[in-house]
Amino acid sequence: MPDYRLTASDHGPLTGGAYLCPISAGVPPAQPLFSPRPSALFPTRSPHHDHPAPLGPPPDRRPDPRTFSPLLAALALGTLMVPQRALAAPADMVGTWVNGNVTTNGITRINVTRNAAGQLSVQVFGRCHPNDCDWGQAPALTYGLTVSDSNHFTASAVFTKGFANTVLVMNFGKGRLDVQALTQFTDGSGRQNYATRETFARYR
Repeated sequence: MPDYRLTASDHGPLTGGAYLCPISAGVPPAQPLFSPRPSALFPTRSPHHDHPAPLGPPPDRRPDPRTFSPLLAALALGTLMVPQRALAAPADMVGTWVNGNVTTNGITRINVTRNAAGQLSVQVFGRCHPNDCDWGQAPALTYGLTVSDSNHFTASAVFTKGFANTVLVMNFGKGRLDVQALTQFTDGSGRQNYATRETFARYR
């Protein structure tokens, strides 16, 4: 019966496996007693330093962002559950707003009022000489950020002036009103429809 002894592989004592090999030649070695694999307990040495290379993945490897998807989903859900504060409510829109551009040829002043039922109305004054022209009043529709947001800060109103129709889109902020006016000519004059955007400040 051949004699067996424990020998190390050619890969060295740290990374190689120990094999139980027969002394007699021609007999293939048995399976390794332990499988050779790199271990964090034996870090490789950097060729340019006398200290072991730092553990962990190489610097050019980055973690897969998909591994963070559960965390991101939880954060997004938490954000949706936090009550959001709108910039203005319909009550904050009520007042007189004056154009910050004193030389404008368009809208000079906007009055926003609210009746007992809470319905908003918008009265617009445009540049005319010697006095500004009163466009009259129009009901305003207000809009929130979502289908469940009742704290509205955007409103629209439509004015029919005989020769043209103008749609106002108004965004209310703290002491500020941004107005976009979309004008469509209906008198057959051949004039081009146009859009303007101006900023108004609260007067009172």
